[in-house]
Amino acid sequence: MGLFRGTKNVVKKNINVSQWIGFRMISQSANSLVGIVKHLFIPAKAKRVESFAEAIQRLNLSEKDIQLRQMEFFRLAIIFLVVGTLIFFYMVWLAWSNSPIAAVLAFIVSLITFIQGYRYHFWYFQTKHRKLGCSFREWLHSEVDNEQGKTNDK
Repeated sequence: MGLFRGTKNVVKKNINVSQWIGFRMISQSANSLVGIVKHLFIPAKAKRVESFAEAIQRLNLSEKDIQLRQMEFFRLAIIFLVVGTLIFFYMVWLAWSNSPIAAVLAFIVSLITFIQGYRYHFWYFQTKHRKLGCSFREWLHSEVDNEQGKTNDK
């Protein structure tokens, strides 16, 4: 065994560059990030397909429970809209006062807040029109295609 092979074996056993840079941890973090992004942008498949009436019966909800939940969704949507607007104006002020990084972060927080507001308003819309699985188009145009294929305006 020559000097080169002996040195190569010693260096190979004692120097582990992938462990130094934390390659395993970096790959686990990247995989976690990919999983989070997929969870955020790809909607989960429904576990069961049922109508609004079937869901009410399965969950043993009364009309009063539905009305309370509907008002709760509407209040939360309004709260998130107001808070998101305030954060957005704060972002504009940050951008005006020459804090671009803080402005970008405030913009991201305002987007998350607006998305939560949309989420609760969408749930309010579904409970108001008593249809599960409404589409974005139905929400946007405030009309619901019922089971018979007719459309109902507001």
